[in-house]
Amino acid sequence: EVANEISEEEANQKRLERVFQMTEMDDLQAPHQLPFAPLCIK
Repeated sequence: EVANEISEEEANQKRLERVFQMTEMDDLQAPHQLPFAPLCIK
């Protein structure tokens, strides 16, 4: 159970890092018509 929570935490961290990288890339491109925000629902 504890190991599962740690791996889930790591997965969430990696997911956040990917989102930030995507956001940085989007900032260099033309702005989108509809802004979006990643949602994490537990």
